[in-house]
Amino acid sequence: MNPYDFVPLDLSNPPRRHRPLDWRNVSGLRGVISGTVTAETPILICDGRSENPIRFMRLSGLGTTSGKAFLPGSSLKGLIRSVVETVAPGCWWRSGESRWKDAIPNDFRACTDRTRLCPACRLFGFLGEGSRSSVSLGAVRFQDAVAEDEKPHPASWVGPLESPKHQHRVWYFPNGSVAGRKFYFHHVPIFLGSDPGRGKRVEPLGVGTTFRFSARFDNVEQDDLDLLLYALTLEPNLRHKMSYGKPVGLGSVRVAIDHIEFHPALAAADRTRQRLEGVELGRYLDQHTERFRARNDPTLSAFRRIWHWPPAPGVTYRYPSREWFRAHPTAPLAETGAA
Repeated sequence: MNPYDFVPLDLSNPPRRHRPLDWRNVSGLRGVISGTVTAETPILICDGRSENPIRFMRLSGLGTTSGKAFLPGSSLKGLIRSVVETVAPGCWWRSGESRWKDAIPNDFRACTDRTRLCPACRLFGFLGEGSRSSVSLGAVRFQDAVAEDEKPHPASWVGPLESPKHQHRVWYFPNGSVAGRKFYFHHVPIFLGSDPGRGKRVEPLGVGTTFRFSARFDNVEQDDLDLLLYALTLEPNLRHKMSYGKPVGLGSVRVAIDHIEFHPALAAADRTRQRLEGVELGRYLDQHTERFRARNDPTLSAFRRIWHWPPAPGVTYRYPSREWFRAHPTAPLAETGAA
């Protein structure tokens, strides 16, 4: 099977846009979400400096965390935003690019007005065109997630990883419309080798490596916070996928929330903070994510199929060869076994 598939847009459920809460409205929720990200397959965040071998990104400096592996907050933000955009749904922020412009349904095109933002832009920010008044910073900020427990993995070799082939329109733009948002399947075993004759040497961290993350939310509506919580926790039989090497099986991770601390509004008379953890936290998460778990629309059904955990046994995920593409230039993605 092809290593990825598309989650389609549900045209009957376009993004719901409205003005985000701002500093003049103190009715929103504030606080910090803390938890862990644990590798279910080996994981590699490229440090950007090493070409061959490719090493994991590590903190520099003189503090107690110096030299530790970490997941950049920007990577976590991008991962969770992609889930929010898919599930909410949110806008298609790339719709201004020439290859996407005419393929995105009008209702799903990128937000253009900071007073009418989709859930993803309300939570994570919006960058319009022109003056500063067209910018919204968003309500959620992720800190870098530092490794608490690093598990080793042997240095290995990975073959060339293909870049997106948007010109292959029969997959990306069937019938002239966008196929959907692209997600990679989980798979075990991963496809790393020991042959130095091809590809690059990589040094991932092993299964069980755990990172601790925190995300601050500020002045968020309850509905948007519920969406954020679902995007983080997903469902028991789903896992996130991030990092380098997704096509060969790297980067399957489990996100777990340890506690949520709610902070009172600045103008509140009662300045007591509320902390949810343990059984109380479990009940809160179940209550506030149930509406997403109960959905069975085309978007959620495809999303669950692709990110299902554990992976389907006996399936080999590989890109079709160049010879296959030459022989099947107009074949739909389903003919590779992905659908």
